Amino acid sequence: MNISEILQSLTNGWGILLLLIVLVAVYFLVKKSGLQIHTDKISLGDDSEQERFCLMLQWEQINSALDGVAVKLPEQYRHTDKCKTILARVGDVYQQMIMVNHIRNDAKYKELKLGLVLNAVLKRTDDEYFQSKEFIDIATDFNSKMIDTLYTIRQTYAKQRSA
Repeated sequence: MNISEILQSLTNGWGILLLLIVLVAVYFLVKKSGLQIHTDKISLGDDSEQERFCLMLQWEQINSALDGVAVKLPEQYRHTDKCKTILARVGDVYQQMIMVNHIRNDAKYKELKLGLVLNAVLKRTDDEYFQSKEFIDIATDFNSKMIDTLYTIRQTYAKQRSA
């Protein structure tokens, strides 16, 4: 039996029924994680537990790093409610990055995200310190390390998933 005969047999009623049964079976296997296909371009099947684990690790890193960067700020800002609010908003910027799952670690991406971080800070305070070179250096270093860390977690997760 050659390919043309197989294709021709699919045009009769039984062939169409068989094809529909196979398609429905594949659909339910993918839906119930019985069939998982992962390539560079497509990912079929449920890997939500691994994705939740990755997001949890990234989320923990963001919160821990924000707590750590607070100690680099001058004492008069460090323990204020305004500082906590600003750090929470900066955390939101990074959490949006991990939720859309598009993190890259190139210089242009870091520059764009630094702009978002600085805007989040400056929107909530007009204190001159937050416009100083000292603060911008702290923010730049923090942003670069944070993105590298989030990117590394994502890449480790992606390798773990395909293994």
